[in-house]
Amino acid sequence: MADFEDDNNLEEEVIDSYEPPVSPLDVSVLWLRLIELNFSDADAITALEQDVYSAMKSSEDNSAYLIMLTQLQFMQGNIERARSLAYQIWEEGGDIPPQIQLLYLQHLIALNLPEMATEIVNAFMEDVDSLPFAFYIPLLNFSFAFQDVDTLEILAARIEEEGDGPFYDFIDFCEQNGHWETIASLNKIIFQNAALSLADYRISFETEQEDSGLDIILSVAKDADGLTQIINRQIENFCQRNDIDLQGRIRVLVEPMANHPQLDTVFLPV
Repeated sequence: MADFEDDNNLEEEVIDSYEPPVSPLDVSVLWLRLIELNFSDADAITALEQDVYSAMKSSEDNSAYLIMLTQLQFMQGNIERARSLAYQIWEEGGDIPPQIQLLYLQHLIALNLPEMATEIVNAFMEDVDSLPFAFYIPLLNFSFAFQDVDTLEILAARIEEEGDGPFYDFIDFCEQNGHWETIASLNKIIFQNAALSLADYRISFETEQEDSGLDIILSVAKDADGLTQIINRQIENFCQRNDIDLQGRIRVLVEPMANHPQLDTVFLPV
């Protein structure tokens, strides 16, 4: 009788610990596939897009799937389709994991939608002390794209100790030389010229030199070489007209979208 009871207890433990296998169309599975995608692998991008559409057919809340679908449109150079989806996501809302919200923030930056992007940033900044460090990266991109100096200073205080580091150095450089307005003008040139092609906007700091420099990296769907020439020529002309010396500390780099690093190595926490 004791053995029989032991067997029953074992069966109950097995039943209690059983977890059904995760569907290949689950948000978490598709998300992992997305952040590990090679931006130049057109077949893999198309295959994932088809699976996202399949997942949406059986889901009641498609917001997270729609954000992934938006990213896939950017990767394929379908900028206007991505813009349409971004507005649809905004109207529908939904329960969206934080890391996927950050990807949506990147989309709003590339589409030059500062009002919408600001709402997302403000929500994250309300609990900034609990954010993982990796979450800061899209927030920094936002800060430079739309000159949100307050957000930048809050993040810098958490990234660098005692006001010492490339972020604080660059903030001082901009404040001492009145360059926040300059950066606003440079971004105006960027967004005006790349609006139909811009698929991602991110920043990088060069810290090898004595004075830290800011690289604004644009991933575009087409004509990267042509946009490089146009944007940098207009920036040079703007600086000459206004007697602005950037001291070589701000550069704009344009790359084809296919050259974009995988998302899990750039700004998105797994």
